[in-house]
Amino acid sequence: MKTLSLLFLFLISLSSYASDKSSIQRNMVISKDDIASIDEFNGSTYEEFMSSYGQFEILIPKERFVFRAPNCRQNIKLRMYGILSKAKNRQKLLEYHWQLLQEFRTVAKGEKESLTVPIDPSPYMKLDKNGEPILQYCNAFIPSDFWKYSPGKDEKNAPEKSVEKQNKQGTK
Repeated sequence: MKTLSLLFLFLISLSSYASDKSSIQRNMVISKDDIASIDEFNGSTYEEFMSSYGQFEILIPKERFVFRAPNCRQNIKLRMYGILSKAKNRQKLLEYHWQLLQEFRTVAKGEKESLTVPIDPSPYMKLDKNGEPILQYCNAFIPSDFWKYSPGKDEKNAPEKSVEKQNKQGTK
């Protein structure tokens, strides 16, 4: 009986740990005031963007970010994952990243009111002792399958696998 009780407590703690990040809110509405700057890794043209693996960063003032970031002094770097050269559907993924970057540019210029993007709960998110999500460092990521969370996106034309999975497969 004592072993069964210990097993029960262990299973409860495991389920609590497993749901730790799944309960973290994923979307952030970003307006012009939320964008301190856009770092395009020399990606002002589509060709340059492709050569930088489709990566970019949006600097967001710490106080405007959707999650608290107690270890960050000024800006949060909201980053887009890069796409390796060998990734399956690389061209289509780059096109999606480029389209998202263009949407951020229109918001930064004030030509569009806002943009809703998901925030990847890993690798730098955790729940504090009160169960509130916090960003441990000054980096957060937009998941590579962001089109699933964006209203109006055409999921039928979205790549089948996430960038992270494709990048892992591309390195084997």
